[in-house]
Amino acid sequence: AADAALEAAGSAVRSKPPPEVRLGAVWLGSAVFLCALLVTGWLIDRRTSLAAVLVAQFFVGVGLAFTFQCLSGYMIDMFPARPARIAGVQNFWRSVWAAVIVQIFPSMIENAGWGWSYTIVFFLALSGALAIQVAVFKGEHLRKKFGPKPAGQPQTQQ
Repeated sequence: AADAALEAAGSAVRSKPPPEVRLGAVWLGSAVFLCALLVTGWLIDRRTSLAAVLVAQFFVGVGLAFTFQCLSGYMIDMFPARPARIAGVQNFWRSVWAAVIVQIFPSMIENAGWGWSYTIVFFLALSGALAIQVAVFKGEHLRKKFGPKPAGQPQTQQ
């Protein structure tokens, strides 16, 4: 979906579209992930069948995979000379957040219960999804201010 949006934007502009075009489809994956995450927590809280929880978890995975793919394409477009480094940094931060969640989630479940714990994580993930929209609308400005400089321009320290 992100590639189709990129091609459509490229043919409309007749030049290389900005990397933010790849983020246009992130909302689909984010919406699926966020809804499925919330449903999963409350299904577990209400002690529904394992099959219902597994179906909800399937959609959590689909939403995450879709979102990560769009974000990977965006980051590689931002830093085309370093795609392996970008993939490594993404994997590092994904692992850090997984470790943090694994450490705090048992306390959250014990104190707030399954449904409310997943609701808290839902709002954290929603804030991340909203932050992505900053890149969609302000990406060009942020790239000019903080992004990599084109080849031949001196790199300045900020």
